[in-house]
Amino acid sequence: MKSPPITGKAQLIRNALFQSGGWGINIVVTFLFTPYFVYKLTAEGYGIFALLTGLVGYYSVMDLGLGDGVIKFVAQYMVTKNYKAINYSINAALLVQLVMGTIASVVLIVFADPLLATLRVSPEYLEAAKLSLYACAVGFFFQMLAGTFTSAVRGIQRYDLSSKVSVSVEVFKNVAIALMLFLGYGLLAVIGMVVIATILTFFANVYVLKKELPTWTLLDGTNFKYFKKLFGFSGFVFITNISFLFRNYIVRFVISYFLGPAAVTYYVIPSKLVNAVQVLLSSGFTIIFPYASELGARGETEKLKNAWLTGSRLLVAFSIPLYLTIIIFSRPIMTLWMGSTVAENTWVALILLAVLSLLGSLTLVSIKIALGLGHARIQSYFALATIVLYMILLVPLTSQFGIIGAIISMIICNNLPSLVFVAYVARNFMHSSMWQYLVHVTSFHIIPVLVAAGLVLFGVTARFPATLWILLIAGLMVAVYFMMMVVLKWVPQFLSQSAQKRLGLIK
Repeated sequence: MKSPPITGKAQLIRNALFQSGGWGINIVVTFLFTPYFVYKLTAEGYGIFALLTGLVGYYSVMDLGLGDGVIKFVAQYMVTKNYKAINYSINAALLVQLVMGTIASVVLIVFADPLLATLRVSPEYLEAAKLSLYACAVGFFFQMLAGTFTSAVRGIQRYDLSSKVSVSVEVFKNVAIALMLFLGYGLLAVIGMVVIATILTFFANVYVLKKELPTWTLLDGTNFKYFKKLFGFSGFVFITNISFLFRNYIVRFVISYFLGPAAVTYYVIPSKLVNAVQVLLSSGFTIIFPYASELGARGETEKLKNAWLTGSRLLVAFSIPLYLTIIIFSRPIMTLWMGSTVAENTWVALILLAVLSLLGSLTLVSIKIALGLGHARIQSYFALATIVLYMILLVPLTSQFGIIGAIISMIICNNLPSLVFVAYVARNFMHSSMWQYLVHVTSFHIIPVLVAAGLVLFGVTARFPATLWILLIAGLMVAVYFMMMVVLKWVPQFLSQSAQKRLGLIK
């Protein structure tokens, strides 16, 4: 059977634009609504909201890594048009997530009281928090199932459709929450809107998958051969997902344990800003995961290496100007966005979180390519090192230094193993060296990074006034930085034909 043509330039660009564009809309929505949510719910109420909705995010662990497995194998089997194998893979994941989602939801309900006690929820919020936790248990179940369908849609290279679903539901959720708060409802109603949004995501992605992949049906059931393949890959991704869980959710619970839910708000607010930028940038490059799976299946090693180098260089070129701007102007940004009281409690955390994500931009493309090539086992070893470091550092640093200590532990635990993993990918998969990689990807940015570090260390940035003029200066700085990269041909890839060849987008 003749293989379908390799995913072309137009579809790759379309996927990247929809992924990044979708998250861009979500960022705007977040900026518009977060100050109002914090104002109406109070610092403690918003902290509880962040903690409980964070529980829904635990599905990334409970799905045992099957989401990434579905993306990989759907993309791989689409090359050979093996629709039976696609169906078996999707259905195997659904079966596991149905079971695990049920177990997790029951556990949340049964252990609601001790969990809320551990989070130090005050008596004023206890009853609403308990009912909200029950609602989150329902949301958890649907999130588990929705994850498989979202992954399947991405596996067939329709990131544009998954992004449309994500944006539509996210806008609906935030508008509905704002309306509930405006009408005088509290925490329980807000959590209810989050659960409704999760259920809508589930049904929307079922519809999209069935429309785009009409050959999929539950009637095919599962096949042990493909079940084994899926778990052989996803079992190692599961370990990686646990390491992500520490950064995204467990840190919140540790902060709450030592400092209370209000402190979680002062961690979540700056992390929302940094995560928004991170996802905006990285989402456009996650398409390299199924693309690498395609190239690996076809033996296109040269295209793979070019995609690795060019993708990494572009991601870092986008990331550094934005993160350096956040680092330099952190205090006025937080003041103008959330007010001076919140800013005083968050601007240093914002700087450190930006450093965390800036270093992470060096590793994303390598991680996605290794995953696409099926090297989940090797990646899991480095993820295990991340988990061990978190277990050693997170609690003592948080107990001693509060939110700042928690973020410092994140910088060490996430970035140290990840950078070592990039060196491993460079040497063993790309037949290059870490030094060559860093020169290719970062050499343009060394002086700006050193200047920004000096401004922060000598306290210059702390004295910047919180005015709209300072934001205009920040925007101008980003624009000039990008212009210099283009003028000096650091990123000529945007339009040049030679760069498109290096990416494998054209022959």
